[in-house]
Amino acid sequence: MIAHQKKTLTSQHKPQANDVMSLGKEMFNELVFMDYFDAYEFRNKKNEIFNKVYSVENNVEEKLRFLTGSDCHRWEHYPYSEENEKIEFKFTYIKSLPSFKGLAMAVTDHHRIELENSFYNPNEKYFKEVVVDIDGKENVIPLSKGLNDIIGDNSIGKSLFLYAITDDYKKIDKHLRTGYSKYIDKNRLAFRTTIKETDIFRYNQQGEIRGIFDDDGLKPDKYLSNFYPNTINSDKYRNIVDVEFEKLFDALKDKYAYDADISKLPVFTIPANESTEKSITFIDNVKKIATKEIQNLVDLFEKTVADLNQLITNKELLETDKKHIETSLDMFKMMSEKYTGKLEKLKKENEKINIFNSYLRSYKAKYGRKITDEQAVFSEYVENKELAIESMAELMLKRQKLKSIYLMLRKQKLFQKRIR
Repeated sequence: MIAHQKKTLTSQHKPQANDVMSLGKEMFNELVFMDYFDAYEFRNKKNEIFNKVYSVENNVEEKLRFLTGSDCHRWEHYPYSEENEKIEFKFTYIKSLPSFKGLAMAVTDHHRIELENSFYNPNEKYFKEVVVDIDGKENVIPLSKGLNDIIGDNSIGKSLFLYAITDDYKKIDKHLRTGYSKYIDKNRLAFRTTIKETDIFRYNQQGEIRGIFDDDGLKPDKYLSNFYPNTINSDKYRNIVDVEFEKLFDALKDKYAYDADISKLPVFTIPANESTEKSITFIDNVKKIATKEIQNLVDLFEKTVADLNQLITNKELLETDKKHIETSLDMFKMMSEKYTGKLEKLKKENEKINIFNSYLRSYKAKYGRKITDEQAVFSEYVENKELAIESMAELMLKRQKLKSIYLMLRKQKLFQKRIR
């Protein structure tokens, strides 16, 4: 995410449209202190000063990245937005691999973004020089903070030079090591500068990269994946969003079901005279037991048990912690079995209700063919009246349980603003 910032963090003026400051200080701070945030874009150089002061005072230097002009409104005026723009434009410099994934890696690492003309952060570790004694005479090879090339003919000693200053970091084969040692002794070389293994980011020997791809059949994406940041597990964030959306959907479904039930209220004619001949009155079917909530509960227990089983297999887990998790796992298994059994009982009960309702409908149809018309009219009236009374009572209860979706929609809009 790259948020646009037009005013300084301490500006007292009203924020412009599409400015992150328009969200208000509370929301701005909430965004700043997120665990994963990409960058803020600004154009005014004054903003840089206030931004850096803010990041230092709030101890968020490693979370906030500042970019200048990440978008372009009109290419003919690039890097400016308008034709007569007079402000001095300051470019952002990024150190990254030449790919979109490399750019993503750079944007999420504050060490790889600079507002100065330097691809390499001067505060990072680097060697100012390499000192080599040749035939007893000291030779100093100066190095830059950026890229340094070793140039020379084939077999002149470029790989030997890297081998020597990295202290056999690559652990070359015995035959080649012996050849290097003989060459160093023969030419009376003594390398007084060596790079510790902990300070080496990446080092490939001559022909090593080609060998990796040829021998192992390695694809470029797999090789370069070592340089990319770890994939973020979005499940825990997605679950929060899913729960909120589920609440919203349930509220909407309940409202639509309520409206549908109103439209289904029976419409009937009240007979003028009560039937002198009595008949059996059938009052609605037996309603099935709702099992959605307990089904969700069983699903959650099963997922929790699966997650705990996966957690126990983690090799980094301490034995003492493993025992605690195993105890919790046994408890969750017992609860899962208990509610699963309860769900199965309810399902069997619903099967009985289905059988009963089917038989009742069949019997009602046969009975209706045997009674008189007058009895049928009056019996239908009684059934419809009782059904209407029961339906209206249920509707009143449902109305009390309806949830306001206004607050839920506000939450969703707020969430969408955060994403934008």
